[in-house]
Amino acid sequence: MLAMFPDLHFSVEDMYWMGNSREGHLVAIRWSMIGAHRGNGRYGAPTGKEVHLWGISHWILDKGLVQKEWFMFNEFGLLIQLHS
Repeated sequence: MLAMFPDLHFSVEDMYWMGNSREGHLVAIRWSMIGAHRGNGRYGAPTGKEVHLWGISHWILDKGLVQKEWFMFNEFGLLIQLHS
């Protein structure tokens, strides 16, 4: 993503967790990103357009380290912004 959007600005909107240090934690994070499409990559040649992304990440933590991660973001929305 940084190669395609070198000025990417990442913000954490919300973060929720549950658990404890003995059994581990489950964490959910809602985030957003803003950046201009200035590099080649999976979304084609650079368009120079600024895009706004949002996504959600889920982590399983054990002893303070991420053991598993799942994430999703609005990729269809990104494509619309780049090609409209």
